[in-house]
Amino acid sequence: MKFPVTRWVQKILRSIRAVYSQHLTIKVVPETAGEPVSFRINILVLLFAVGLLGVVFGGSTYLYHRVRTAPTIITQQQSELQNLQANLDEALQELQAVLRTVRPLEEEIEISAAGFGTATPAVATPAALSRTQVSDFFQDLSRQKSGPDNPTSVREVEELRAFVRNLESSLGTLGQTRSVLAMTDSYLRDVPHQWPVANGLGVVTMEYGPNLHPFTGQWYLHKGFDIAGPPGLPLAAAADGVVVDSSFDPGYGNNVIIRHRYGFHTRYAHLQQVFIREGQRVSQGERIGTLGSSGFSSGPHLHFEVIIGNEVLDPAPFLMISNTFQRGGTASSRRR
Repeated sequence: MKFPVTRWVQKILRSIRAVYSQHLTIKVVPETAGEPVSFRINILVLLFAVGLLGVVFGGSTYLYHRVRTAPTIITQQQSELQNLQANLDEALQELQAVLRTVRPLEEEIEISAAGFGTATPAVATPAALSRTQVSDFFQDLSRQKSGPDNPTSVREVEELRAFVRNLESSLGTLGQTRSVLAMTDSYLRDVPHQWPVANGLGVVTMEYGPNLHPFTGQWYLHKGFDIAGPPGLPLAAAADGVVVDSSFDPGYGNNVIIRHRYGFHTRYAHLQQVFIREGQRVSQGERIGTLGSSGFSSGPHLHFEVIIGNEVLDPAPFLMISNTFQRGGTASSRRR
């Protein structure tokens, strides 16, 4: 069955046939005596050839421009990464300095507060270090020592009162110090510094840097920390973050990547079990899986990486913020 063709469709078809049937004849006449040479070219073929040459020329020009500017772009990116690395190193040094300062101070505060528990047995010692309780405590103490059975000079009572005033004035500073400590802990929750094996377990068998490959025996750059232990050890998130990858990789095995603030990512590889999924928000210290030997692995261990941008960083400066361990991959870690 044939369908009727409208008049305008017929006109279009006739126009196409007319263009297709048109040809150009190019004649080349040599300067010396000789027969001229003629070429007969179809219009559509000529248009196609011109378009193809235009595409080839445009593509070549674009590739040439990209090749010429690629070294400049790479140099700029390397410079930006170097600046980022320098800023990161400086931030880590500042965090370590803050922790070295505030931790002894916090211990001294706790020791000082505990010392109030050894006061005179006849007087009720305050259970918490507050302004009202401390004032009542020393006022009761001064009244007891000034009673008829235990006469005390006015000077001693005034010394006690002066001590109470000084202690009350220092309570505000103690409160500010505790506020700084709380703020420091809050910031550190976003920095991947917690030991990734729960309870500080595991033995460092290979650190970041040049190492001998366990299979090929050749030198290569090992981009992480290998922490060995028995299969099934619980693994913990090094910082607060969101899971962006939880999958199987032929090399990394069961592989988890967590995104943290400030551009950080952490990778946990060769897991035996995975307890988290993509898109899930995890907290620092939360269980994310168990230690295993999946993928291309020489034995049960966790391969731990710290990443910022496209660069894999040495995890040691981060882990040293709140952990101590022997360098060289010969001893387990322990929490400070």
